[in-house]
Amino acid sequence: KCVYIDPPYNAKFSEVLYKNEYKHSSWISMMFDRLFVSSKIGKKQHIHVIAIDENEQERLGAIIDLLFPNFDKTLVTVVHNPGGIQGSNFSYCNEFAYFIFPSIGVHIGTKIIEDANEVSLRDWGGDESTRESARNCFYPIFIKKNNIIGFGEVCQDNFHPKANENLSGGIIAIYPIDSNGIERKWRNARNTIESIRDALKIKEKDGVKYVIRLKNEYRQKTVWDDTKYNSNVYGSKLLGDILGEKIFAFPKSLYTVKDSIAASTFSEDNALILDYFAGSGTTGHATINLNREDGGNRKFILTEMAHYFDTVLLPRVKKVSFSPEWKDGKPKRMATKEEAERSPRIVKYIRLESYEDALNNIQFDDASGQAGLKFDDYLLKYMLHWEARKSETLLNVEKLVSPFSYTLHIHRDGQTAKKNVDIPETFNYLLGLNVKTRQAVYDKERRYLVYRGRIDHREITVIWRETDGWTKADLEQDKKFVASQKLTEGADEVFVNGDSFIPGAKSLEPVFKARMFTEAGI
Repeated sequence: KCVYIDPPYNAKFSEVLYKNEYKHSSWISMMFDRLFVSSKIGKKQHIHVIAIDENEQERLGAIIDLLFPNFDKTLVTVVHNPGGIQGSNFSYCNEFAYFIFPSIGVHIGTKIIEDANEVSLRDWGGDESTRESARNCFYPIFIKKNNIIGFGEVCQDNFHPKANENLSGGIIAIYPIDSNGIERKWRNARNTIESIRDALKIKEKDGVKYVIRLKNEYRQKTVWDDTKYNSNVYGSKLLGDILGEKIFAFPKSLYTVKDSIAASTFSEDNALILDYFAGSGTTGHATINLNREDGGNRKFILTEMAHYFDTVLLPRVKKVSFSPEWKDGKPKRMATKEEAERSPRIVKYIRLESYEDALNNIQFDDASGQAGLKFDDYLLKYMLHWEARKSETLLNVEKLVSPFSYTLHIHRDGQTAKKNVDIPETFNYLLGLNVKTRQAVYDKERRYLVYRGRIDHREITVIWRETDGWTKADLEQDKKFVASQKLTEGADEVFVNGDSFIPGAKSLEPVFKARMFTEAGI
């Protein structure tokens, strides 16, 4: 539903790596590629919010025009640094946020304020505020003892009452007539006025009663200048209180992100929010807080490649899931019962295999590989497809008999170590499985990991177990156990690793291998 990103601004303190004089084109290439992909995913009605400053704002606007031809874009000014950053001619106190949304329909929610403002229900002046401009907005509002008891029908054109008409039984009819006796109109037509009845109150001035509306809901403005958008106080200081130290530069104000998500997901409180420049994790924090406030069930996906994933982003998400308020790295209070119920129960995080990891784990068949290198026309592509076919990084199918022991050599911080790879989760992603349940069951010492979920409208079950060294007797027992536990019951399709006698089950290895190396459409 919503993509919120805060990409590198390409400012002096955060310039992207570029060659010679190609600073801006390097930034454009980076953003175009990523926005092209994110413009294709999810619902056609999804909204993008992109934070940016003056360095690349115009170029970003041009990219948006190319990639979102049927969408509207609105540039919102956010006053994030009231003190300003000194420039040559101006002191910069704001940044921007592009809101990109479908051109048809209402997609940006209204802003709710805590303290309601009093607004006259009667239009005050101007040619469009008169009775003639909207005849269905001229009707009586009946009150008794300053309480609204009902609404009359639209008046005939030849009926010209006073502002207040006393009726029998202590009832007063109030009409939208100003102090000069000019017949105006109510702001709401007769067919909509009852929907806001609870927000209407009676006031009196100079002996004349009139109707006001308590309004706390407004359209979003294109200038956000509330003090809560101050990134120093509600970004840097807030994050420092959570972590106990300041180890991340220039985090967004929590409220800038929260209000952006609230406006973009107002019609779907179970929306999915994606941030692929996750930084310090403000988007995740904002989503958690928003759910706590309104009881929503929004979920978030955060992607980050930098080292502070482990030192900032993940600790922040863990901490704010536990408690809403922190000081000096310690919780100021425990979450209330309601806050705890609305907080995340599980946060899954995964580390994707990098290009460097893949290259480090390519292994060649020495006999055929070295011989092949003697030929001038021997292609690297062929080597990868054949001689390196058993490399772990290219998915060594033979090792899927032990799916819980699959490892890669991972190089980090100058050291190489064996790390386990979550093969079952990898398969789920490649298959496109929307997982509903994950269950571990045991047949004595033998562990089964069973996933159940959906692909489109089909019920899918995936069964994993260690089958290394199995005999026919093991496969027979496997079949009996799966049947006794009803592990495949209700499934339209069943996938299983290794050999099996399970009725109707498909071997997942061919599917796994094909999905690993087939470009999927977005």
